Amino acid sequence: MVYSDIKSFITTHLEEIATRQRHSISGHWPSDQDVTTILKKTAGLFIVAAVIMRFIDSLFASPQKRLKLIIDLPKSTIYEGKSGINVVYHQILSVSLENADEDDPDFYNQLHLVVGSIVIALKSLPHADIADILEMTLENIWTILTHLHLVLIVPESTTEPIRILHKSFADFITNNQRCSDGRYSIDAPAHHSVLGGRCLKLMETRLMKNICRLLRYAMNGDINDLPVQQERYIGSPLSYACSSWAKHLQLSPKVGTNSCTIRRILNDFFTYYLLSWLEVLSTKANFHIAIYSLHDVRLWLTDVSILYC
Repeated sequence: MVYSDIKSFITTHLEEIATRQRHSISGHWPSDQDVTTILKKTAGLFIVAAVIMRFIDSLFASPQKRLKLIIDLPKSTIYEGKSGINVVYHQILSVSLENADEDDPDFYNQLHLVVGSIVIALKSLPHADIADILEMTLENIWTILTHLHLVLIVPESTTEPIRILHKSFADFITNNQRCSDGRYSIDAPAHHSVLGGRCLKLMETRLMKNICRLLRYAMNGDINDLPVQQERYIGSPLSYACSSWAKHLQLSPKVGTNSCTIRRILNDFFTYYLLSWLEVLSTKANFHIAIYSLHDVRLWLTDVSILYC
């Protein structure tokens, strides 16, 4: 029944593509064999079928050529579950990034930073927040995202969150056994370390006493325009940093030069910015996060403390 439903899904979408892009299609397309081959490559998973349809339905390439790329994938992917998804995602990334300069380390460093932040962030972040946290320009963020519309849901607004099309993509790209190409694969623990460090740096730059300019001893409930003040003076990037930095550290590696650097940054943070951090959490009615954050940091420091930094 599952394969029957997926076959109907594939057939309907290919017919819609053929009707919409008839000017770029020659002959009878698709053939029954094409549909059968794609069906086998889905391994009974709707998400694979959906990703393949998005890949074929491109405004920048012939649907026939895109379909052929899928048809020509190794036959060993047939009915092999995750291995089929792996090859499909790898093909999509290869085609999506085919115009990227393989000898440009800056592009791939930015690719890892942006994609890694999207797939491992503790909540979906918009372009503007990612740019702020990673200290990148919106133009550079857009440059990366233009290559990844097939696997990401990218809104036009810079304030709406970017989401992955399906969790299977995050599972694929953060597993170097499945995504074996180092140009694309994301080292999740290492990137948690990067995000934790960036969050700490953002907090050190922006935290200050009475950040929302509130009256002394005022209670949150006494401030009529508190949400406006929060947005004006705290903003979503700093809010994310304050609530998420410790969890990122807890999920990061316990060894490596970056761990030593973060340990030194933490010393300054707790010396100079602790009360300002607690104030932001209190103003956002998230003070309970402090308890869990301090617990996570304590666990991380306990493991790191046995190292010589």
